[in-house]
Amino acid sequence: MKNVLGVFDFSCTERTRLVSCSDDGIISKYEEEKERLCTRYEQLRKKERSLISEHEKTCTDKIAKLEESLKKKKQDDMTFSVLRKTLGSFLESTSDEDIPADD
Repeated sequence: MKNVLGVFDFSCTERTRLVSCSDDGIISKYEEEKERLCTRYEQLRKKERSLISEHEKTCTDKIAKLEESLKKKKQDDMTFSVLRKTLGSFLESTSDEDIPADD
């Protein structure tokens, strides 16, 4: 009977050791994978921040160009209005209806 218990004790001890080694392998693989994923996450965050910054700069440039264009258009409209009033004062008898519309 003692022989059977000895085998059982050996078997339990061996099983515990194998499970412990197996757990260590799984845990180390888990830690490696976790570290790899954290590194990848940080890389993606940096790339995303860079893309957002670049996009914001592009949008700011476009807005500045559009504001400048709008300012120029308003200036052109004002110039046209002044020109029209000046011509109107020279041609007092001419009204807007007498001037043919541009097609």
